[in-house]
Amino acid sequence: MKKSNWLLLTTILVITSAILCFTFSFKTEVDSMGDDITAIKEILNQYAVGCNTGDFDLWISLWADDGVQMPPDTPTRIGKEQIREAMKPAFDQMNLDITIHSIEETKVYGDLGLTRCTYTLKMTPKAGGETIIAMPEGKALTLYERQSDGSWKIKYDIFNSNVPPKAVAQDPWSQRANIPTARCVHSVGTVNSKIYAIGGSQPQSKAVEEYDTTTDTWTKKADMPTARGYFSASVVNGKIYAIGGYTPETVSTVEEYDPATDTWTTKSPIPTARWGLATATVNGKIYAIGGATGWPAENIRIIEEYDPMTDTWTTKASIPTPRFMLSCSVVNGKIYAIGGYGDQGIVSTVEEYDPATDTWTTKSPMPTARWGLTTGTVNGKIYAIGGGDVYPPTKCYRTVEEYDPVTDTWTTKSPMPAGRIGLAPCLVSVDGKIYVIGGGGITPSEAYAEVYVYDPVNDTNIRGN
Repeated sequence: MKKSNWLLLTTILVITSAILCFTFSFKTEVDSMGDDITAIKEILNQYAVGCNTGDFDLWISLWADDGVQMPPDTPTRIGKEQIREAMKPAFDQMNLDITIHSIEETKVYGDLGLTRCTYTLKMTPKAGGETIIAMPEGKALTLYERQSDGSWKIKYDIFNSNVPPKAVAQDPWSQRANIPTARCVHSVGTVNSKIYAIGGSQPQSKAVEEYDTTTDTWTKKADMPTARGYFSASVVNGKIYAIGGYTPETVSTVEEYDPATDTWTTKSPIPTARWGLATATVNGKIYAIGGATGWPAENIRIIEEYDPMTDTWTTKASIPTPRFMLSCSVVNGKIYAIGGYGDQGIVSTVEEYDPATDTWTTKSPMPTARWGLTTGTVNGKIYAIGGGDVYPPTKCYRTVEEYDPVTDTWTTKSPMPAGRIGLAPCLVSVDGKIYVIGGGGITPSEAYAEVYVYDPVNDTNIRGN
């Protein structure tokens, strides 16, 4: 073969080899890029899965330690810990529903990648309420960074909506520090914005614990002299009066607690020993309403008024519907006796007592008949919370119903996070918020330590009855 032919053949072989090497290298790079794109799309998919299943640990694991979240009309969150702090409450309080409609672009540039997508985000409060479309026509630009182990993590998440998002209603319920002593069928009183949880069962207790609403802390106080549950407490002139109850026998005991000195004083007993009663204060006097004597329960019709100034009791007009484990609240100097267990079983009865005229008036019944509930007053409206369905109970209600004495109407509101019974009377109103402390369950041995706070102003769940 001529030398020129050898040179030609050699040149052809070199060129062919170079083409083959380039083709192999290009194919490998394309395959690698395809793998990266698949990995990035899977992160976006897992982002939605984490939201829709409420799996916060999965969702937060998709972020780089120095990740940045840039939501609309909200300060930028820099670093995984800031993102965690901002987003964990949303996962705790809301059921999230995110639908990714389209992934409009996915690209990889070395160790950086991006996706552009459109989506819809819906949020439903776990405590109950209407679903909110937070992002009606959402659009997101998400940047990813390859990590040292070769995996991909979210580096930047920038999102907005083509339609202004609807205002997200704040959950009207929140949880505070647990009471140190779990209890039910106890009572509470409020003095100078501090809440005093007193006595209760299970077992019979004399423990007193003070809650500071500003610091979310509990402090042990002097024990009540008589351990008991199923009593009622009311406040007059900065002192708390614990009246009646069960020890386990029905008692007429009245003991006064002075938070200023952390001391207890025995006062004149209530003339009619009773348990499962409710008390209310009007014009410096305490009215003991309903309750029962003995066991099995025998309902008491007698109403008795206590004057702390003279330490004396006076009999007043009997309640039309005798019952125990009811609850009472005061609006404009009138007492509203709500629910309870009557001679014929669970009642939804509401009766208004006017101490000025010593008369009773029947009002519109509560929508949900129940006993062992609690009530509290905010801005002239009464909120009936929790309670049981039958006696003995088969269900503990989460139900919250609002009563307007002016219109004599009821409205269903957002339910509390957990059903409770044996609450009466252990609800207090401080700074326009209602504190529900402890409570019991279906079985007699159940007593809880959770403290739930309800803010009626933030409750947008309105369903008239």
